[in-house]
Formats: sequence, C-alpha cells, structure tokens
Amino acid sequence: IHLWRQDHGRSDPLPAGANLMQGMAEDLLAPLNQLGIRQCPLVAYDASLVDALRMTHLTGDRITRILSFSTFLPISMRGVDPIRVPWGAACSRAAQNSLLVLRMIIIAGNKAWQAMGSRRFARFQLGASQSDLETIDMPGVTEAQESALLGSIAQGLDANCRTMNDAFGEWAEDLRTCPVPFEMVHGDEDPCTDIRDIKRVKTEDFPNFDLTVVKGGGYLMSYRFPEVLIERVKAAHAVDETR
Repeated sequence: IHLWRQDHGRSDPLPAGANLMQGMAEDLLAPLNQLGIRQCPLVAYDASLVDALRMTHLTGDRITRILSFSTFLPISMRGVDPIRVPWGAACSRAAQNSLLVLRMIIIAGNKAWQAMGSRRFARFQLGASQSDLETIDMPGVTEAQESALLGSIAQGLDANCRTMNDAFGEWAEDLRTCPVPFEMVHGDEDPCTDIRDIKRVKTEDFPNFDLTVVKGGGYLMSYRFPEVLIERVKAAHAVDETR
C-alpha cells in the first residue's frame, strides 16, 4: 500500500485548518481497515521519516515497525561538512539560520531540476558518489526521478517547501519518543546523509533503533539494491505474527 502525502501528487489537497499528520494517519488506517489488516510495518524514504515517526502517535498499535531507506536526519544529528550534495548542503545550512532562505533554495533547486532535466541534475548533485553516478545510468532511474519531481510539485511548491522544512529542521525528539522499533537502511556511500552521522545515532539513547548498512549503496540505493530492501521489508513482516 503506497500512501501519498496530502498536498502532493494525486492526493487530495489538505483542507484549510486540517492537521496534516492526522489526515495522513487516517489515510493509512482506511485501507488497512478495508482490507482487514490488523497491523503492519511502515516504510519511509529520505525526508518522509519525520512523517512516519509522527504518525505512529496517531495510529494506536497498528504500526509495528518503521523502516527508513536513505534517511535524512534532524539538524542536531546532521553534520554539515559531510553533506556532499550541493543542494542538500545549502538546505541544511539555511535551515539553521533562516526558513525564508531555505524556501528560496528549495524553489531554486526545483526550478534548476526542471530546467536541467533529471539526468543532468542528478549527476551534478550526486557526483560525489560513484555508486549513484552508475545508478543514474541504469534503465528507468531518471524516469522515476522525473516522476518523483512532478509528483512533489504537482500541487505547487508550498507543500513541497513544508516537507523540506520539516526534513531539514529539528526533529530529534520525534526519534527519541518513537513508540515502535525503527530500522534505518543506509548506503555507506550515501552523499546526502553521511553514514558516519547515521552511526552516531547509535551512540544516542535509542533502544529501539537498528541499522542495516548497504555496502556500495548511495542515495539511490533503492534502485541499485532492491533485493536488500525487499529482504528488510520481509523481515519486518516476519516479526509481526498478528498482522
């Protein structure tokens, strides 16, 4: 089951005054109830981890575990220098100083993506990762990236900016208060969130945290190593005998 973030892609616009996390939690529970699924793990990709963490407080015991692929981290757990993606580094710095500047950088990046095309833009942004440069040239990858771009801005840039504001902001407390186990699956060549930053999370007080390191994986590891991701999702289902 794939859950669109409201205000993105083909999802319904968020009603005026509505709570985004409550709406997404209800969108998740509706198909589970319809299909008779008692419990399930929840998978998040990069910036959507913060949404997944917050949704677990609104769905009772229905979510058993969070899996996060190529995750972002909150400001306090993210080093600026190790970020080897120009757009990501600029966003991280701006998030620490000015949300207005962050918004300008996000809008400029989206326009550059559209103007340059997905392949050229991705090669420029991910050039520090040989793994990602090779992945970009795999069949279907740039098409998928183009679809992701169009989905993220289909309803305008305001919702996209809110998502990125959350992702590059401070949400360490959401990690600390997550009521379910969570696992980060991360490539050791990821240029956006350095594996050293991910490993530092293990030095914090996160008893529910697991880490799976994908050797040779970059930011685009889901395209290059789909078998690893499938195996982790199957393992998450295996620990839940009541779904």
